[in-house]
Amino acid sequence: MASNRLILFDIDGTLVTKHKSAKGDKYTIKEKIINKALNEFYQSKDIDFTKSISDGLTDWIISERAVRKIFNQKTISKSDWANICQLVSKDFSKFNERAIGTIYYKVLPGVLDLLQYLCSIGAEIGIMTGNIKCFAKYKLNETGLLPFFTIGGYGENGKYRVEILQHLLTKIKNKTVYLVGDTVNDGLAAEESGIYFIGVGTTGLKKKQLSDSLKSDEVYWVRNLTSDSIYKWILKGYET
Repeated sequence: MASNRLILFDIDGTLVTKHKSAKGDKYTIKEKIINKALNEFYQSKDIDFTKSISDGLTDWIISERAVRKIFNQKTISKSDWANICQLVSKDFSKFNERAIGTIYYKVLPGVLDLLQYLCSIGAEIGIMTGNIKCFAKYKLNETGLLPFFTIGGYGENGKYRVEILQHLLTKIKNKTVYLVGDTVNDGLAAEESGIYFIGVGTTGLKKKQLSDSLKSDEVYWVRNLTSDSIYKWILKGYET
């Protein structure tokens, strides 16, 4: 029915959110591993990825900000980022999932019903995220969502979200593509890439923020993924 449609989702704040256990560890496994990789690569002990985290930024940009706080004006080149990602993947492959312990992820309201519906109508479902691939898949696997997704663009593929998205779009043919995300940066990436965007207010994104930031006269926004509107827009198109 909708096999010509590809629906891409951001992960953090769109599909899942962090959920702390009673133990209260302040670092996720992602933050621990990226910190380790950055400090190993730059032969430092002071780089702190966690302190540079901000909504809508890719792992590459967050890492670059963390490095810059220690080494003034230092940027992370494409080749250096590839090497850092290799260190991250190597460390992650050694990680014992049962030892994570303290910070988990939970599925946001409406997500499971929407993904099941998209599968039922034959739409393809993918990921567009600034997360390094191993962490993106970890979050989806931990929450039981991974089997829904057949394609993805990840933090290895670009510094900016638009680069990640456009890298992914080179693999896609003859599809009407939507991106569902919870930040203005998601919307800007979709607009620049010429695909549809649906904003989600789960983490505080307001419709006015999108209206003020995007060039389009029509802005598509839902409070969360329980909204009926998102089903109508995806199935019938924006004209409804």
